[in-house]
Amino acid sequence: MGAVCSRNNRNNDNNNSDRPNRALRRPRPRTPAVKRVRDPSTSPEFLDSLLPPPDTLLACSVRCVAQSLEGWHERDEDEGDIENIDTDDEGDVSRVDLSVLPSDLSQRVFEDLVQTRRLTARVTGDFIGCHLTEANLRSYPGLTDDWLAVLATSAPNLSSINLSGCAALTPDGFNALAACVELESLDVSECPGVNDNALAAVASMSRLRRLACAGCDGITGAGLRYVSGATKLRCVNLERCNGLTNGLVYLSGLTELERLDAGWCNHVDSNDVTSLRSLKKLKHLNLARTKVDDQGVATIGSLSALETLNLAGCRITDGACFLLGGLTALKELSLEWCRVGDGGVRRLASLAKLEVLNLGYSSVTDEGVQHLAPLVKLREIDLDSCQVGDDACKALAEWPNLEDVNLSDTAVGNLGLKRISKLTRLRRVNLSYSNVSDDGVMYLENAASIRSLSLDTRMVTDEGLGYLAKLKDIEELDLFGARITDEGAKHLRHMPRLKTLELCGGGITDAGVKHIGDACRELTLLNLGQNFRISDAAVPFLLQLHKLGSLNLQYSRISNEGVTQLSQLSNLTTLALKGCNRVSQAAVEELRAKCPRLSEVGLDNATASA
Repeated sequence: MGAVCSRNNRNNDNNNSDRPNRALRRPRPRTPAVKRVRDPSTSPEFLDSLLPPPDTLLACSVRCVAQSLEGWHERDEDEGDIENIDTDDEGDVSRVDLSVLPSDLSQRVFEDLVQTRRLTARVTGDFIGCHLTEANLRSYPGLTDDWLAVLATSAPNLSSINLSGCAALTPDGFNALAACVELESLDVSECPGVNDNALAAVASMSRLRRLACAGCDGITGAGLRYVSGATKLRCVNLERCNGLTNGLVYLSGLTELERLDAGWCNHVDSNDVTSLRSLKKLKHLNLARTKVDDQGVATIGSLSALETLNLAGCRITDGACFLLGGLTALKELSLEWCRVGDGGVRRLASLAKLEVLNLGYSSVTDEGVQHLAPLVKLREIDLDSCQVGDDACKALAEWPNLEDVNLSDTAVGNLGLKRISKLTRLRRVNLSYSNVSDDGVMYLENAASIRSLSLDTRMVTDEGLGYLAKLKDIEELDLFGARITDEGAKHLRHMPRLKTLELCGGGITDAGVKHIGDACRELTLLNLGQNFRISDAAVPFLLQLHKLGSLNLQYSRISNEGVTQLSQLSNLTTLALKGCNRVSQAAVEELRAKCPRLSEVGLDNATASA
């Protein structure tokens, strides 16, 4: 969409006519020469300045053609033809022939129709012969099998199709895609109609490089036999395909495969993983929440090209860590929710290239973290809910590249925070439900690199927020349960770049909302739930947050009048109003009618979605 049009230079040709004979001209008195002043309003440069930029001109042309297509098919019989758009050679006035357009322009017209939700099956037929290369129809309303058949006929040269979330499609519609033999990328994720029969279309797509079927429960192991012939596949996504059983064997011949996502496939086990032994080019493997155990990890340990591995929630123990120690190319590893302790973690110290490590909810202690000291390239570590404290932070402080630290729900206190606060590259820190108090937050006042901070704890008060006032570049601040009042909210004036803010400790009133509205104009998410003293009087201050997309006012005193005023927030997509007894369902429906982007409103115990 970012094509740049160049404007041709204008050349002024000075064609001099023949001069008349001086002898035939009557003598006249000479007058002083006067320099002619050129009217600047007639210069080419001035006229060019009146035109919009080239990109805008092209966008206007695209929009004009798209609107003309819509009008063509809705016109009355007595209306004239659309100018500058020809019908096909056979005189069929039921469609417009767009093949006369350059291929890049017809692609942009198609994308504009999709974006503005004006594309229909009939309009799709107008693109026959246009050489469309991409069709992103993700969650497109009203897309049916017949429509998909028209698309496959009109644009057989498509290289990429995204049909994710199109709930009305059936296997018959997907089989029409068999005509698109040039496809390189196909996304049918979250489509209930995708089953083994629908995958039959893939058998003809010999050029396919990417296939995404996430969330398609109708796919079983037998259906993957249709994928086995697509030997150029580089990426396959089967996440949350809960019907998948004994199917990974059909992927064993895809020797070019680099990424496989089979996380949350409840029936995938170690026997399935054994089939992956031949995939020597595999770099990214996701088997989170499957039944893979130490036996399956033995196969994974032979995939030497692996760079990212997700085994979160798998049935593995310390023994699996011994098998993973040979994956020397590994950069990211998740063992979250695994039965791994200090003994297993010790074996991970040999993964010298490791940059991201998730050990959340494991049995790792301070001693285990200290075993990881050789991993000097670590950028992110997650120790959420582990049995670690200040001694673990002593080890973390030795990793100079550390950017993201999650120590939520641990015994880390003020001393631990003091130790990691000296890391100069820290960008994200999560210390929610820890033992950090205001005295510990004081150590962060000079941690200028931090962009995201979570301190969801009752031990942090207005005093602690005051210490954070020097973090002028912070963008995300989570003080959900902190004891912040209107007085503390004054410190937010020093954080003009905040994009997300959570203050749900019950101490914010309308006055505090004023401080937020005056200071945090970049906010896109604001959570003020459980502040029961916020009323309609706070709404004018909320209306200053023009970029706000998500707003939580649960258990506040806002009423129908205040909710109605929120319609001025044109970017609002989600609104939480649970426990707001002064708000009626009728007021919510009125707000929804005025806010076309509002997709979710939570009221009382029900959540209404558009």
